[in-house]
Amino acid sequence: MVRSVRQHVFFEEHLLPTGADGTGRLVMRRFDADQGIAAWWKAATEGGIPKAELERVQAIFAHEYVERALMRSGMPYLHYHPPFQYPGAHPLSPLFPNTRPGTPVYPPGGPWDHLRQYGP
Repeated sequence: MVRSVRQHVFFEEHLLPTGADGTGRLVMRRFDADQGIAAWWKAATEGGIPKAELERVQAIFAHEYVERALMRSGMPYLHYHPPFQYPGAHPLSPLFPNTRPGTPVYPPGGPWDHLRQYGP
């Protein structure tokens, strides 16, 4: 499981938009680099995730794992062109946690609260 998330986040290419604002043409490419995720991953491989950060790292892992599973089943990362019938794998995954230390990991509704917008 850990290896598959690592491949998904750091090595596999996905159909993603180009451009800084995400509105460019779609191309196969890797996710943009995220220094926070890279640092946490490095710390995890070296056995040094601070206890205070462990919940955030687990939340990031949960998001990426669900996103990867949805994409493997054929769902795109996001739906970029109308009709927007489905939201895509990224927004259907557990909320990506707040990465600022000293703040709650999730908003009060928890990691799945954002899905209420898609139905009861």
